[in-house]
Amino acid sequence: ADGYNTLCVHSGKTPPEAELCAGLSLICASLIAEADRRGLTVTGIGIGCPGIIDAAGRVLYGNNIKLKEFPLRENIAGSFPALPVSVINDASAAALAEYRLGAGKGAESMVMLTLGTGLGCAVIIDGKLLSGRNGCAAGGHIVINTAGAECSCGNFGCLESYASATALTASAETLVKRYPDGLLRGKRIDGEAVFAAAAANDAAAREAVGIFIANLGAGIVSVMNLLRPDIIVLGGGISEAGGAFLAPLREYVSARIFADEKYAPFELVTARLRISAGIIGAAISLENGYKLKSGRPDAPAAVKKFIKKI
Repeated sequence: ADGYNTLCVHSGKTPPEAELCAGLSLICASLIAEADRRGLTVTGIGIGCPGIIDAAGRVLYGNNIKLKEFPLRENIAGSFPALPVSVINDASAAALAEYRLGAGKGAESMVMLTLGTGLGCAVIIDGKLLSGRNGCAAGGHIVINTAGAECSCGNFGCLESYASATALTASAETLVKRYPDGLLRGKRIDGEAVFAAAAANDAAAREAVGIFIANLGAGIVSVMNLLRPDIIVLGGGISEAGGAFLAPLREYVSARIFADEKYAPFELVTARLRISAGIIGAAISLENGYKLKSGRPDAPAAVKKFIKKI
């Protein structure tokens, strides 16, 4: 990516923890070779990674990828000594791209939630990405149920345990057992399948989606009451469900936030750059400081064309 567009893409599963650096290095080498064949010059490597990432590019803690105090940037840089390497939290990477080019363009403040295996959260205020001391902010681990389920982080009742794609799938799998004639019975269940079945009026799917929206809505209400950003952007595969997902979620949040919307209106939207957001944001993270002040100039025509296309 060039900070505005995706140029070469390699898709595949994340390598296992023991093979992470070797696997990522192979992917980087493959992309560099492909760029060279296309006459492109690679000037750096940006990596979006789940978990707490410090300024040195270490993964201090990643509950979903089972890493702790892992020197990811140092390992990758060792394989590519001629190139600068940046490591940033994956939700923060997506937020940088959406703020510069996507759904958050023109906003002063933005919160991005990425709904996938876990639940990532990134906050941008006055053009500055806020990551907390030592990169330790983790919005997906705000507690919404003090007597709730155990999270993969070891705490109980975390938002991630109730409002991630993983949580939606688990809820649907449990509910399907109550409805033997349901559309999801005997099928592979993921977020897309659940929303499709709910749209077809399947009882188990509709109940699972209702629970999911209430839990995610509770988390968003907390974020809204704490920060009151101009816009909240939702990314990840689940956000592709569109109006079937967004309309009831917005209704839930609007009914529960502190103070009337006429005093502090807000936007709740889905990501515009979709899966490209994290890729472009990782490239942006190579810029010094990657601060994105308001009033920035419009993107080049090629970028506008790219955004319109997706």
